[in-house]
Amino acid sequence: MSSTTKDKLSKFKQLQKQRSLAQSQNKSDVYREHSRNSTTPAALQKHSQKQQDAELALLKMDDPLTNQQMERKKLWNYSVEDNQKWHEKNSSVEQRSKNQNDQNILAERTYLKKINEISKKKLSLGIKDASVDSNDGEYQFDHQPSKQTIELYTGSLQSSQNAKITKTNKNKLKNGKDTTLYINRKNKEFNEKLARHYDKHIE
Repeated sequence: MSSTTKDKLSKFKQLQKQRSLAQSQNKSDVYREHSRNSTTPAALQKHSQKQQDAELALLKMDDPLTNQQMERKKLWNYSVEDNQKWHEKNSSVEQRSKNQNDQNILAERTYLKKINEISKKKLSLGIKDASVDSNDGEYQFDHQPSKQTIELYTGSLQSSQNAKITKTNKNKLKNGKDTTLYINRKNKEFNEKLARHYDKHIE
């Protein structure tokens, strides 16, 4: 083997060593960076919470009396009102899931929701309901609603209508059922083709 071949071979081996060293260093750097990024405060908190839950579960499994004490201690944090609210919420969720497909109930729920929104807006604007002020006890109120109230009501109706239209259009585009857009596009293409071919003869 000539000296130049030996030199080339030794240089090649040296380069191979450098490459393997660089690869191992890169791997260690990437691993270090990944571990540093994964140990954010939120991740550490989540990990400690999981650890606490696991310890609590083990404690409950070991001793049934401790389990009862834990449950009792947890319930001490809630008042009677909180408990009633929780039961009401659960019952309303169950009722909603039962009546999900009934269109009349859905329409009524939407109506009540809109009425609630309007009443909240009225409260925020300081619009008062009619009150008994006269001597004979009759209602004193103006039958003509204020301009602000009319604008508020029409604005809410308009926004709900726009939301419905956009939702319908999105669904049509998603399902590929919107034929009007397709027809309009085809008409436009046809008109452009006609214009390209015949406009020069007409002008």
